[in-house]
Amino acid sequence: MSESKKYFTIGQLSRNTDVPGYTLRYWENEKLLFPVRKSSGQRIYDEKDEELVFKIKDLLYSKKIRIEGVKKYLKAGKNKKNNDYPLSPEVFIETNLLKVIKREISGILELLEKL
Repeated sequence: MSESKKYFTIGQLSRNTDVPGYTLRYWENEKLLFPVRKSSGQRIYDEKDEELVFKIKDLLYSKKIRIEGVKKYLKAGKNKKNNDYPLSPEVFIETNLLKVIKREISGILELLEKL
């Protein structure tokens, strides 16, 4: 017997994930969520969307990654050719942190060269 797929309205998804409906709509505007819409315009989410909401919530609130970082993180995960190992948020954060540090050091070196 095949498992039936679960579908949720925005209200149900909001209750299941403890994320307000207005936040889910905002994430949709930010191209983080892509719910299917019925002909009536009602948003319909499935179990994968629910998992994605939990992941976004964790990245934003626990890992303290900003919206743009979450977009890059999710895009990098989708573009991976080899899914043998999960993309680690820590690696993503460290990579971005290293870029920031490199820019800061470059700026300091420029200032020192002017002295």
